[in-house]
Formats: sequence, structure tokens, C-alpha cells
Amino acid sequence: MPRRRRWAVLSAVVAATGVVCALPSTSAAQSPLPEISRTASAAPLTYTTDIRVDGGNANIAAAIKSYSILAEQQPQGAADLASLVARAQADQNRLLAVLYDEARYGGTIRITVADMPLDAVDLTSAVRQEGEALKVVIGITPGDEFRFGDVAITSSTNAEGAPAIDPGEYGLVKGEPARSSIIVAALDKIVARWRAAGYPFASIGEKEISADHGRKLVDVRVAINTGAPAVYGWVSVVGPKRLSNRVVAEQSALQPGKRYHPGDLEKTRERLRKLESIESVRIIEGKAVDENGGIPITLEVKERKHRYIGATAFVTTLDGAKIETHWGHRNLFGEGESLRIEGAVSRLGSAPPENAVASRRRWQPLLAAAAVVVVAVGLGSLWRPSGAPETVLTPEIAIEEILAEVDAVLADDSLPGFESIDP
Repeated sequence: MPRRRRWAVLSAVVAATGVVCALPSTSAAQSPLPEISRTASAAPLTYTTDIRVDGGNANIAAAIKSYSILAEQQPQGAADLASLVARAQADQNRLLAVLYDEARYGGTIRITVADMPLDAVDLTSAVRQEGEALKVVIGITPGDEFRFGDVAITSSTNAEGAPAIDPGEYGLVKGEPARSSIIVAALDKIVARWRAAGYPFASIGEKEISADHGRKLVDVRVAINTGAPAVYGWVSVVGPKRLSNRVVAEQSALQPGKRYHPGDLEKTRERLRKLESIESVRIIEGKAVDENGGIPITLEVKERKHRYIGATAFVTTLDGAKIETHWGHRNLFGEGESLRIEGAVSRLGSAPPENAVASRRRWQPLLAAAAVVVVAVGLGSLWRPSGAPETVLTPEIAIEEILAEVDAVLADDSLPGFESIDP
């Protein structure tokens, strides 16, 4: 007698670089806030934002409006006066970054609330709104445009195959506008070039970026710490419980002794993610090269649930019900093999032809139930919880005898509900 098994139902849900420029301080006489007050239960404090750019530079004005928190959140208003002032203070740093990106390193920003500088607003004053929105003014004096002056890039090695250190290849061209975004992108590109050349520990060692307000020039001096060149060393795999570590290492295609390249690691990540049994991959690079010049690589793998099952049902008035079910295994033999079995039962409860035998209606539910039982037994024989000991079941009847019985039943036209159909 076969032993009973208990089944559990499983559910699956799914550096930025800045140039220090001092803003001139604005002195203002302390004066009480105008009589503007509101009750705590009233609507949010409304205000208007007026952006004024000296010189009428449309590009700068558009950039200021795009990045200003005050302008962006104006339709929602502010909870109270303190929130509005805090929002304005946060805007100052954001707008200063906008000026730097426009190569304006000598500009000034002035924000007033009700014609008062931010440091002069008395947050303890009563606030009452009297029909008109609070007036907020953002005043911008861009200043002169700065350009690149002296630019120098040096490295700690001059080995064969090392990347070029010509500043022009990184966008640092003397005489061109010295936008902060160009400087940041250049630093990132320098490091990426050296890593692609086989120097995994390349970094920016020293950098000196200064804005000369007298010459209206930005001087850039960068020193690169290249570190030691490296090849791939030992590749280790951690994380998988049933998936073979050997399969993961082979699928990564990382060859020890091959020159390091960050593009290889990205291809490895994509290749491993294509295995159905793997949910996520994390690649950890070693912190130093070994005595053979190799950098160890660790592949941290997280497996997905190996087995999955699903079912769908459709019902129509003409064709009756249709049930589709599928079962799958993402790691059948422990080396990433996948298997998916699908089954379907259709026309359950559909209207029979007029000349059909009336007794066929009695057989259809029985046949449908039998089909469901067969599918369930088949899935049960394939399902084995992880860690359970393997059990070998010896069938009492040979499979050939079972198939012979099925053929005999299907060939018997006398059974109600069965019809002989010639091919």
C-alpha cells in the first residue's frame, strides 16, 4: 500500500565635484513680518514664485525654474511659514549647483519671503492670509562665464597599453566653458578608462579644481592612482544550495589568468541571470591582487524556488469549462536543467450534439474527475520536497499492462459515452 503524503501549498508573490565660491552676505534690518496670519485648520499657505535673472539669460532662467523646489511645489503650497523658509533654504544649494553647471562660479542667489531675506523672517510671528498669496522672489545674478584654464592629468604609471591622459579626450579643453558637469563626467571617464585597461583599483588620487575670479578661468589638476594591473584569479561561488557551483563557475565564463576587464563582469551577470534557477547575482571583486597578479572574484548567487505550479480556468456558455495547469522544475538534476509539464481539460459541461447518446452526460463528470485525479497523481509523483529522502516505488503492475488495458477500453464501442472515430 502506498504511504500517504502530506502536501503543502506554496504561494509566490514577486562625487559630485564642486568649486567653493563664497556668496556675499546680505545685510538687512530686522523688521517684523507683515500681518499675514491664518488659522491652523485653514488651507495650506499659498505663495507665488517670481524668478528674476539679471541680464535676462533665458537658458539660466529655464534651468533655475526646472530645479527650484519653490517653483515645483508652488501649486501645493506650504504647510506653514517655517516649511516655506526651509524649502527656500534647500533651494539655495540646488540653484548654486545650477549656476556651476552653467560655468557661473561668481554668481549670487537672493531669496526673499514677503520682501524679507530668509535670515530676517521671524518664524514665531502669527501668520494670517488676507486674500493674497505670500510673495517669494528668487533673485539670480549669474556673473561672468568661466572657462577652462590650465588642465593637467598625471598618472602613477606609464606602462605599455595605459590609457591616454590627454585632457581633451575627456572634455577638458582649454578655453571652453568650464561646466561642473563636464568636470564630474571627466573624472568618472578617467577612472573607467583605466579600469577597462586592466587596472581594477584605479582611482582619482589628488585633484585640485580652483576658480580664478580674476582670470575668469578654472584650473584643473588631476593625479591618478592606477594601482596594480590584474588578471582574473580564483573564481569562487557562494550561495547556491542545490545548484552546482561548477555549473555557475562555468556559466560565468571568467577564465583565471585573463586580463581583467569590467565588461566581462557585466556579461557574467547577464549570462547567469538567464538561468531560470538563479534569482539574483552579486559579483564581489577582491580588494587586492595576489602574488600572481590575480584578483579573486566571488559570485554570490541566490536561487529561485526550484518547483512551481499554476493553473487557469475559462468558462464559456458554448464550449463549457476549460482547465489548464502546469508544473515546472528550474533545477531538475542540479545543473540548471529546466522542465515544464502542461496539461489541459476542455469542453467540461459543454452541450452535446443532438444525436449523442443521452447517457454520455452522466459519464462526462466522471471522466473529468478521473482526468483531474490522473493529473494530481502525476504531479504528486514528480513533486518531492527539498531535503526529503529519495524513495523508490516499485509498481505492482507493469506499465505495458496498464497501457494494454487503456487500449482495450478505448477500443470497446459498447461503453456508453465513447464513440469510435476512424482516422
